[in-house]
Amino acid sequence: MVRFEVAQFLYTGLAVSLERLERSIEQGAFDQFDKQRFADLKVAFEWYEGNCALSSKFLREKIEEIEKKLILLNNK
Repeated sequence: MVRFEVAQFLYTGLAVSLERLERSIEQGAFDQFDKQRFADLKVAFEWYEGNCALSSKFLREKIEEIEKKLILLNNK
């Protein structure tokens, strides 16, 4: 079990990174760096979800929203 203090900062870091990636997509500035960052973030999230499951629901929803936006962006 991960201590609350650790989980709190991991959550914040993941949430802020998701917001930045989402903003990059909305501004039409999503590039290869962002693509790699998103892939890395999903790996980090998988660990977080397995170890801090209670607070991962919101982050999972944000990841799914970004994936949908990326599909739309790639279909343009």
